[in-house]
Amino acid sequence: MKTVIVYLGLAAAGYAAAIPLRSKKEYFGWMGTFLMLLVRGLVLLMGFRIGSNAEVVSNLASIGLQSLLIALVSLVFTVAGLHLLRRAMGYDRYGRPASAAGTSDSFASESSVKTSSAGSVLNKSTVTMILSVLAGFLMGWLFILKLGVLGYDSAYGATGLLVTWGLYIMVFLVGMDMGFDGTIVSVFSQSGLKILAFPAVTAAATLAGVMLCSLISPLNLQESAAVGCTFCWYSLGPNIIMDAGMVMAGAYCFLVNFLRVLLSLITVPVVAARVGYLETVGMPCAAAMDVCIATITQATNKETAVYAFASGVLFTAAIPIVVPLIVGL
Repeated sequence: MKTVIVYLGLAAAGYAAAIPLRSKKEYFGWMGTFLMLLVRGLVLLMGFRIGSNAEVVSNLASIGLQSLLIALVSLVFTVAGLHLLRRAMGYDRYGRPASAAGTSDSFASESSVKTSSAGSVLNKSTVTMILSVLAGFLMGWLFILKLGVLGYDSAYGATGLLVTWGLYIMVFLVGMDMGFDGTIVSVFSQSGLKILAFPAVTAAATLAGVMLCSLISPLNLQESAAVGCTFCWYSLGPNIIMDAGMVMAGAYCFLVNFLRVLLSLITVPVVAARVGYLETVGMPCAAAMDVCIATITQATNKETAVYAFASGVLFTAAIPIVVPLIVGL
């Protein structure tokens, strides 16, 4: 709950700070580039933390492919579920009510340009993201496990601090970006309780994908449900599961959730460009409010970012309650 309060506070502070600066927002054009670089840096640190963990590395060969399959299936189920939800709710591919499509030609034109731009930089973005995580992994493996130049505990603590402050900065700047645009109030007023449908469908689709994959994994139903209900909070979920004595399930949990966040970072521009904006809302589950929020904002629009942030907040609030209940059964 503390994490939710901190992120909400930072986003609100950024939003409030941007309001008196709206007339000067052209001076903040650097924010988009900075956020992109920040995402790359956070992904590199994620890779470092995986590569420096002896237990994860030692199990990587045996559980890596299965974890990738679980992450991929749950992600595809989520996009499909949100696509059906969007169409059922009557929204167009840009997240606007279909009835308003004819009255927003400028918005459609701007979105088409953005969609075309997202498709044109996809290959570069994908390669950069993969190289970032691989570079981090190799650095962690080399300097900690292979050469022993750095101590694991101190390096893990230092990178954790960097990740924490990086996320703080990101959420604050995304809040400012929303504040410059000023659409958050109108989105909530137009959507109302409908905004809750997106995390609900995301949760159901994610669990369906994970439980289906449990048929070919060594995890039992309880362990699979626990993995599924961590909803991409790969720093907290695995620790709760391992503390309950489910060591292998904890390793799966870490890899599945990390890989899903990484896949989301890579594929959000594709889904936004080829399927729809609102389909990206639940792709990274809880990480939609921090690690992935900048990527979603840049690939879609401010309205979609509000949906994503709200969905991430709900998941982050639910995970520390739901996962301990499941592992305690």
